[in-house]
Amino acid sequence: MILVIDTSTRNASVGLINKDQVLKEINWFSPKNHSIELLPNIKTLFDDSGEKQSKLNCVFVVNGPGSFSAIRVGVSVAKAISTTLSISLIGINSLQVEFEPFKSQNKNCWAIIPAGKLKYYVGIFSTSDYNVNEPPEMTVMNHQELIEKIPNNTSICGEAAFDIYSDSIATEKQIKILPSTQPTRKCIDIYNLGNKKLCDNLVDNPLTLEPIYLRSSQIANANKNLH
Repeated sequence: MILVIDTSTRNASVGLINKDQVLKEINWFSPKNHSIELLPNIKTLFDDSGEKQSKLNCVFVVNGPGSFSAIRVGVSVAKAISTTLSISLIGINSLQVEFEPFKSQNKNCWAIIPAGKLKYYVGIFSTSDYNVNEPPEMTVMNHQELIEKIPNNTSICGEAAFDIYSDSIATEKQIKILPSTQPTRKCIDIYNLGNKKLCDNLVDNPLTLEPIYLRSSQIANANKNLH
């Protein structure tokens, strides 16, 4: 049985999944209370499902990019559970979770989530060379940069896709927004990504797994490739 944890943005979720079936999922909006709300929601998850933590064999946690403090909460709790129960731990990229439902149907796609201060984390995907076990090219842009740099005929998805979508960009650049409902990061998609890593034995060390924080050098290199 797998425990899924996602506190990468204000839209948070936890879920229990067993043999590809979602037993229970809890989604909530948390402006800045992840540290207060996460553990009670995990307890509710087990109480409502009737399952016991002792049956867990792995924790999948979304470890960014996203809100710095919120990600730390989810990763810390996931590491504690993994260590306490001596079970496997796998970190999942938030932008890959956004892209996961659309990977089979869109050749070029940008996954977009809020980065705070009117900026956005962007994951740049191409299905022609997409490797689910490798992180995508990632960067941070403000609204204007995103509008200017996104290539023509690109699909967009993710929690913040509607923030940058408009009739003008759809017409001028032929940008297509991929349909989804909030929360855009579903537990089943986190599970599918994590399960692929688990099957490939790509587990993380609870002592060394860290949140994904994009460094300025990574952002500069990614933006250079877009020119």
